[in-house]
Amino acid sequence: MAGVQDGPGKRPAWWIAGRALLAGLLATVLASWLGSCESSSPPPPPDVPQGAHLLPGLRMRALAGTASNLWSVGETGGGAPVVEHRTDAGWQDESGRLPTLPGLRLFGVAADGNTVWAAGQGAVAGTSATVPVVVGRDPAGTWRQAGLPAGEGYLTAVAAAGSEVWAVGEQSGRALIIHGSGGTWTSAVLASHDTQFQSVQLSAVSIAAPGEVWAVGSASDGTGEVRPLVAHGTAGRWQPTVIKSIAPAWGELTTVFALSPLDVWVGGRDEGTPDSVHIWPLLGHWAGRAWRWDTSVDHDSWTLTALVGGTSAGLWALGGSGQCSDPNGSCNLVLIRRVGANWVDEGTLGPGIPVAAVAGPPGGRPVILGRAVTSAEAPPVSFVVS
Repeated sequence: MAGVQDGPGKRPAWWIAGRALLAGLLATVLASWLGSCESSSPPPPPDVPQGAHLLPGLRMRALAGTASNLWSVGETGGGAPVVEHRTDAGWQDESGRLPTLPGLRLFGVAADGNTVWAAGQGAVAGTSATVPVVVGRDPAGTWRQAGLPAGEGYLTAVAAAGSEVWAVGEQSGRALIIHGSGGTWTSAVLASHDTQFQSVQLSAVSIAAPGEVWAVGSASDGTGEVRPLVAHGTAGRWQPTVIKSIAPAWGELTTVFALSPLDVWVGGRDEGTPDSVHIWPLLGHWAGRAWRWDTSVDHDSWTLTALVGGTSAGLWALGGSGQCSDPNGSCNLVLIRRVGANWVDEGTLGPGIPVAAVAGPPGGRPVILGRAVTSAEAPPVSFVVS
């Protein structure tokens, strides 16, 4: 029997229905494929300064070395320790070479030539306690754990010069100081001499000369009042000083840069008082007699995070303006430069939360480690900009 025709020149009904079904299937497959391509496409880069090198998925906490031999430490979004190394050949991940230590986290790094030191904390099995950890990399590229004295606590920063290594942090409300020399490691805890501000922690350290060290941090009275703290170590003896000479100076010091025993710079932030909340930069200089605090750097909502350079006349200070402490806030990288006896505003480099910096090429700007401003739920994004 001949097939049914709808009219002269028309296709059979079954052919038309089949073609429509096939077209529908193809459209469904195409839409699914386009959707998968869209979902697998990398997200747009975060709002960071132009030319920055992104380290997505990483929360880098410290930077050391030179512009052509950079070291940075931090952690992944899952909390695993990370070491990133940049040379003229590009970036390399050295995390896999670290010693396997329970709960290892790295907060500070120092580099002296081809020798690198990183400091942080490890976990005590079966407890919530932490122990201070220092790991070192020899010029051949091997990482080893330093044999520190037993004790709890954590380390936030490390400095190295020759065979001398100093690391600072906190232990049970007192400042923890670790010293390494020629493979021998010792530790000490430092209490505040101020009867009101008894809880002490250190956040940065710098070596002024062999046997002479400066460290900075904060001291708290336990009720929420926090004051800047400076600690000076010489010949193995430490003198902590709670800064009360500035009003209100309810804040902390987060960076120290010692060019010599008589040329030491510190920076941080003044967080105001409960009656007058603000964030202003703290910038102090020691020239041998007393601390002098520079009030000419009067940016509002601004904090200092790094001091780098070669001489007092060539110093750079990195800071952030805006809501830098708010993970959803708007923050910008700001640079100021020491010219003669004054600080000159070099302007805003772009968006980002300032973390650390090292000296750049001669006559150039510092190399800066920053963090992108993202929501608390988004993965961390760190970046390096020269």
